[in-house]
Amino acid sequence: MTKVSDKFNTIAYVRPTEKCNLRCKHCFIPPNASAMSNEQILMIPMQLSAAGVSGNVLLQWHGGEPLLMDPVRCENLIVQLNSLGYGFHINFLHGVQTNLVVLKNFTKKKRDKWYQVLATYFEPDLIGVSWDLDIRGINLRPQAHFNGYFEQALNSLRASKHFSEDFSPVVTITAAKPFLRHVSALDTSMHFLKWLDFLKLDTIHIEKLTPTGDAIKNWHQIGVTNAEYSKAMGKFYLAYRRYKDLHPSSPIATSPFCDLEDALKNGKQDNVCASGACRTSMFTFSKNGMVKSCTAIAEHNLIQLEGHQNKVSVSCFECEFNNICNGGCPAHNNVVDESMECSGAKKLLTLIGDHL
Repeated sequence: MTKVSDKFNTIAYVRPTEKCNLRCKHCFIPPNASAMSNEQILMIPMQLSAAGVSGNVLLQWHGGEPLLMDPVRCENLIVQLNSLGYGFHINFLHGVQTNLVVLKNFTKKKRDKWYQVLATYFEPDLIGVSWDLDIRGINLRPQAHFNGYFEQALNSLRASKHFSEDFSPVVTITAAKPFLRHVSALDTSMHFLKWLDFLKLDTIHIEKLTPTGDAIKNWHQIGVTNAEYSKAMGKFYLAYRRYKDLHPSSPIATSPFCDLEDALKNGKQDNVCASGACRTSMFTFSKNGMVKSCTAIAEHNLIQLEGHQNKVSVSCFECEFNNICNGGCPAHNNVVDESMECSGAKKLLTLIGDHL
C-alpha cells in the first residue's frame, strides 16, 4: 500500500487564522487574532519556488482552527493556489487539521458548504481530526463536552451527501500525560482501540508532546520525561499488537508504530517528521511570513534551535538507531533529559525491534 508521505516531497503549513474555538492545555499556538490576508496566502507558490521547491507539495491548512475561515473563501483560494502552483511547477495536495467540533456552531448551510469543500478539494487520507484525552476543552469546560461533540461531529460529517458512512479521517492524538497513563494499562488501552474500531477510525497518529506554547505552563500536568514517554508508548505498542492479533480484521493502523516497524526492518526512516526533514522539507506560513520548519518548531526562537543542534550527544552518531530517529525533535532542549533517556526514544525503538 502506498504511504501518504510518498505522495509529496514537501510540506507547507498555512495558518489562515490562529483563532480557535477551543482552549487546550497543550496547544503550541495559543488562540489569538492573527490572520493571513488573501494576498499573503496567494504568495505561497512564489515563496516556495524561490526556496527551490517544486513537484508535489502538501499544503496543510492548519491554525488555530482552519475551519473558522469562510468555506467559500477557502475554496476560492485553493482554486487560485492550484493555478498559480502550476506556473511554478508545483502541484498542491491539500490537507487539513481540524478539531471538527467547530462545525457544530455553524448554520446548516455553512456546515454543508464545508463538507462540500473538504470532499472536493482535500485528499481523503489527508483530512485530519484532533482528539485528545483530558487536555481539550470547549470554552474551558470539561473534556466530557469535547468527547460528545467529537462523536456528533464525526457522525454528522459521514451523514452528509459528500462523505460515505465509513469515511475515516486521520485521528491525531497528543502523547500527553493523561493519554499515556490511559494506554499504559492493558485493559484501558484495549478498550480505547475497541472504541476506535467502533467509530470506524482506522488511521491513528500519536504525536510526541513538545514544550511549546501553552504546554510549557501546563507541563507539570501534561508533560512527561523521555523515559516516561518511551515506557508508556512501549506498553501501548504491545497492547496494540495484541489487539491486532486478537482482531485480525481490524483495519486500525497506528503511527508511529507502523512507521518505526518499517524503519527497523528497512534500516531507514521514511516518515517525513522523524526523518530529520523538519528543517529541510517543511515550511510554515503565517501572518508573520515564512519560516523554514514545521509549524511546531516555527514557534521556537530560531537562535535557540540552532544552539540545540550542538547539544546532540556524540554517542548519538554511534547509536544503532541514529538513522531512524535523527536525534529526536529539535523542539526539545536537549537530546537526553533528566530521565537519561533520549528524545529519539531509544528504549521504545529497542522494544519494537525485540518484538519484531
